[in-house]
Amino acid sequence: MSATARKPFIMPRKSFKRPGAIALLTAVVMVVLLVCVAIAIDVGAIVLVKTQLQSASDSAALASATRLGYGQAAIIAEAQTYAGLNKQLGGASAEINANEVEIGVWNRAARTFTPAPSGNSVRVTTRGTNHGYFFAKMFANDSFSSAATAIASAVPRDLIFVVDLSGSMNSDTEPAWSPEAINAQSGVPFGTGEALLNTLYTDLYGTVPGNDFDLADFVTSSGFALSAPEYAYAVLTMDEGPLSTHPNSNYKILPGDGEATRKTKAYAWLREQVIGTQMSAANPPTSQVAYWNHYLDYVIRPVQHSVAPPDPPPAMPSEPQPPSPPNYGPCWVPPPHHSHHVPTHVPSGHVPPHVPLHVPSHVPSHVPSHVPAHHVPAHVPAHVPAHHTPFGGGGPTSAVPKKVEWYAARQTNSLNQEATESSLRSSDDLVAVSTTALQSAAIAGLAVGTSGGYYDPTCVAQVDAAYNTAYANYQAAWNHWNSVLIPQWQAALQVYYNVYLPAYLAEAKKKGSPPYNRGQIPPNPPLNEYGMVDRIANIGFNSYQFNNPNSDLTSLPASVPAAHVNKIGYKTYTQFQADFGRNFIPGTTQGLTALCPLSAQSAYCPYHSEAVGDSDTGYESFSFPPREQPIHAARRSLIRAIKVLKKWNNGVPADVADKVAVVGFDGDYPGLGMTPQLLQGLTASYNTAMNSCTTMQPTGDKLATTALEAGMIMAYSHMQSNGRQFTDKVIIVLTDGFPNLVQSSFGTIDSYVSSVSGPDAAQFYSSDPLSWSNSKYWFNGPLMQTRKMHADKYDVFAVGLGFGADSNYLNRMANLGGTAGFGQGLQAGGDPTQYEDNLTQIFKDIIFQPTVRLVD
Repeated sequence: MSATARKPFIMPRKSFKRPGAIALLTAVVMVVLLVCVAIAIDVGAIVLVKTQLQSASDSAALASATRLGYGQAAIIAEAQTYAGLNKQLGGASAEINANEVEIGVWNRAARTFTPAPSGNSVRVTTRGTNHGYFFAKMFANDSFSSAATAIASAVPRDLIFVVDLSGSMNSDTEPAWSPEAINAQSGVPFGTGEALLNTLYTDLYGTVPGNDFDLADFVTSSGFALSAPEYAYAVLTMDEGPLSTHPNSNYKILPGDGEATRKTKAYAWLREQVIGTQMSAANPPTSQVAYWNHYLDYVIRPVQHSVAPPDPPPAMPSEPQPPSPPNYGPCWVPPPHHSHHVPTHVPSGHVPPHVPLHVPSHVPSHVPSHVPAHHVPAHVPAHVPAHHTPFGGGGPTSAVPKKVEWYAARQTNSLNQEATESSLRSSDDLVAVSTTALQSAAIAGLAVGTSGGYYDPTCVAQVDAAYNTAYANYQAAWNHWNSVLIPQWQAALQVYYNVYLPAYLAEAKKKGSPPYNRGQIPPNPPLNEYGMVDRIANIGFNSYQFNNPNSDLTSLPASVPAAHVNKIGYKTYTQFQADFGRNFIPGTTQGLTALCPLSAQSAYCPYHSEAVGDSDTGYESFSFPPREQPIHAARRSLIRAIKVLKKWNNGVPADVADKVAVVGFDGDYPGLGMTPQLLQGLTASYNTAMNSCTTMQPTGDKLATTALEAGMIMAYSHMQSNGRQFTDKVIIVLTDGFPNLVQSSFGTIDSYVSSVSGPDAAQFYSSDPLSWSNSKYWFNGPLMQTRKMHADKYDVFAVGLGFGADSNYLNRMANLGGTAGFGQGLQAGGDPTQYEDNLTQIFKDIIFQPTVRLVD
C-alpha cells in the first residue's frame, strides 16, 4: 500500500501590506463617474433641446398646415407663431427661419415630401443655437446647436356638393316681379334687380330691351277707348276695332267672324307684326305657331265678355181702334109666318137699305194733316220699321160726337153682299135717313125692299146708344193717344237715338262690342297638365301663375306680376321662359316638344364664354347658358371652389388627392323624369368637375321642387359606394330656400326622430313650421339624413344662397352635421351682385380648413 503524502499549508504569520490602493481606486472611479455624469448632463441637454425643437416643429407644422390655401405668407406666420410658443432649454423660443417653412406635396404611398409652390403639406424646421455645455466646454466646446423637422399633411377628402336646382334658383331674374323684390331688400343698392336682368337680356337677345309692346296702349293710341285695360283684346277683335280695317285678310276682322276665327286672326297679327318685328332676336321663329300662341295665351288678359245688346227703341203706343159697326141683326123682326127667332145677322138679300153697312165715312183713315212733319226725328235709322212712325194709322180729327143719322143704300136689296160692299166704297153712294123716319117706316111695316119683317125701333135705338157710347170713348182715347202719348213717344225716341243709344254704343265699344255677349275671350286657351291655363299671374280664369311672385321669398302682392298682362316683348317672354325653366315644355299637353331657348338643352340656347377664377388660382374660360340668378353665381362659385382644390392638389397623386362630386336636386317625381342627378361622380379630374357645373339650371316653377332629402340620400349613397377609407368625408349642401318634398316615409321619419335624445332632439321639428300640413316632415327628413351622415363621421355643411334662405334651418343642419363650430348660418346673402364672391369665400373657408396630421 502506498500513500500520497500531503504537504501541510502553513499560514504566514504576517501578510504583505499595499497602503492607499482603495483610495486610488475610488479616486479613479469617481473621475470616471464624474465624466459620465458630465457627459450625461450634456447629452441630456442635447436630447432635451432636440425634443423641445421637435415639439416646436410639430406644433408649427400642424398649425401652418391649417393655413394651406391662404398663401405662403400666412403659412409662415402661423408656423412662426406656434414655434414661438414652444420654449427651449434656458427659456428661449425655438428659432424658425421663413425659408425653412416649406409648402409641398406629401406622397402618402412613397412617404416622400416634395417642395412645391402649392400642395397638401407643410415641412417645418426649427433650430436651437448656442446652447452652452455643462462640462464639454472644458474640452474647448462651449456650445452646441440642434434642429428638428416635422411634416404635417392635410387628410385627403372626398367632397360632394349637393346643389339646389329648384324653381326658385332663378328668382332673382324674373322680370315680372324680382326687381321690386330685390330693390326692397335692405342694404341692396337701388337698381340691382334691373342690372341683373340686363345681363340675362343681353345673353338671350344681345341687347337690353326697352318697354314691352302694350296692347292696351296700342288700342288707345289707335283711337279706341277702353273701359279697363283688360278689355284690350276684346276691343282689338270687335267688329269695328283696329283690325276691322286692316288690308291683310289674314288679320282683318269681319262682322260675321266667330270668336275662334277672331283669335286666329288677332294672334297671327300679334305673332307676325308684333313679335316678328319688335322681338326679332327672339327664338324660335314665329313659324312655330303653337309655341308662340302658348306665349300669347300666357300674357293676354282674358275677360268674361257679357255686354248685352242695346235695348230696342221705345215702342210706338198702340193706336186706339174704333168700335165695330152696330149690329142690328138682333133687332130684326120677321113676318108672322116666319120663326120667332131673332137673327143675329141680316140674311143676304134681306138687308133693309137703311141699315148701315160700314164705318161712318167721316172717320179718317189717314195721318191727320195737323201733325207737324218736324216731329219725325231726322236720325231715325233706316232699319226702324215704317209702322213704328207715330204718324201712321188714323182716327177722328176732333172729338165732335157722331150725329145720330143713318145711312141707307141707294141700291136695292136685290144686290148680293159683294155688290153691296163694293157699292159703299164712296160717300156718294149713301143717303141720310133720319132715325124717326126709319122707325116710323119700320113700325108702319114700310120696309124698303122687304115683305113682312121689320127692325124693332126700340132695339135699334139701344144698339145706337151703345155704339154712340163706345164711339165717344174711342174718340177720347184717340185724342189722348194723338195729343199725349204720341208726343211722349216722339220725345222718348229722340232721347233714345240722341242720348241713350250713342252713349250705350260708346260704352259697349270700350268693352269690345259688337258682337255682344262674347263669352270668355280669347276663347279656348290650352290647359296644362294640371287642367289649368299657364299665365304670367293669378288673374282668375283658372290661372296657373307659376308662383309669381314667389311667396317664399317675398311678400309682394299679386298685382305686381299682374301688371304685365297684355304686354308682349322681351321682358314677358323672359318671364315665360324662366317659368318653364330647364325641363318643362310649353304646350306639352297639346303635343308640343320644344323647350324654351333659355334651357341649356334647347337647340336655340345662346351660350356665351366667361373667364372664371382669381389672381391666386388663375383664370379659365367656360361656356355658360344665359345668366339666371342666383344659379349663375352658384355655378361660378362652384367652379372657383374646384379651382382651389385643383391648385391645392397640384402634383398630388390622384389616388391620394382630394376628390369632388356634384349632385343636383329639384323635384322627386320619377314618373316625370325628375329625380336628383349625379352631375359628376367623385373624381380628381377637376376640369371635368368644373365643366359639369357650367350647365346647371333650375327647373321650372311647376310642382314642389325642393326635394333636399332626396338629394342628400343620393350623395350619401354615392359616398358610401365610392368614398375612400382613408379620407375625410365632406358634404356641402347649397340651397336658396327650404325643403318642400321628402323621400322617406312619414313613419320612417317619425320613428327616427322619436329615437333621438339629448341636445340633438331639440334640432328636429315637433310641429309644422309652415302653413302647409306635414311640412315638419319636409324639414325633418334632411335633418335625419344629416345626423346619419355625421354618425358615419361625415362633416355636413349647410350653406344658404340669396335672401330667401332660412338661416334657422341651416343652423339646425350645422348642429346635427358636426359643423356648428365652423360658423352658424353660412349664408351668401345681401347684395345679389356679391353672391359669387361671398359664396366663393365660404367654400374656400371650408376647403382651407382640412383635418391635418403629422406624417413625418
